Amino acid sequence: TPESRPAAVILAEVRDWRTGIVASALVGRPIRAPILFADGDTIPDATKAALDALQPTGSKEAGGAQVIRVGTKAPVEGYKTTDVSGASPAALAAAVDRLRAAAAGQPSTAVLIASSEHPEYAMPAAGWAAKAGDPLLWVGPTGIPPETETALKTHKNAKIYVLGPESAVPETVLTALEKFGTVQRSDAVSTIESGMGGILGHVAIIIGLGTMLGAILEVSGGAEVLASRLLNLFGEKRAPLAMGLTGLVFGIPVF
Repeated sequence: TPESRPAAVILAEVRDWRTGIVASALVGRPIRAPILFADGDTIPDATKAALDALQPTGSKEAGGAQVIRVGTKAPVEGYKTTDVSGASPAALAAAVDRLRAAAAGQPSTAVLIASSEHPEYAMPAAGWAAKAGDPLLWVGPTGIPPETETALKTHKNAKIYVLGPESAVPETVLTALEKFGTVQRSDAVSTIESGMGGILGHVAIIIGLGTMLGAILEVSGGAEVLASRLLNLFGEKRAPLAMGLTGLVFGIPVF
């Protein structure tokens, strides 16, 4: 419907996995553009069909563009386009960051950092960027590219979230990032470990005490006494109800 049509659509190069990830920042506010893919200088039939169905209206934040081409020059007939390009992955990411900042009227307060050589750790940034609108910038195994440094300088005292373990982003790179803002490493393994450890630390004692109470009821004969009294109270015709209440009572200390 006219009300549900997007203002713009992103057309990203599918042959480089890094392009789609950095373009995800434009899915969030304020542009809110869905992503379609180009294959080199051609537009796949599926992309053509989706573009014709979406019929973008033109994004005021993107200068009225209906299609934002990121890392591709694939021709799009009948639509107003704007191009985001860069000579390297770091330069392209910085260009996307500039477009997002111009559309929002200011740089974001948070920045994602990932290794341009480790897709397994960078992929989650796509969902983060699309939801929050925070840009993703690249670093290498030995340092920070000049384009990334220039982009980081525009984010005054930003919160910098580094995705991946030390094998992907070394501590030397982390230290170099600290001059641009507050740096926090976020990798899946440490997040899971700290999360599960925190939960177990809070509930382990409760589970242990509950198990002990349940065992005491069983060994002391309390379970049998309670079951018998409830069965006498409700009668044989309502035995399922009596057994259900017995299970409920004994489930409280155990769980």
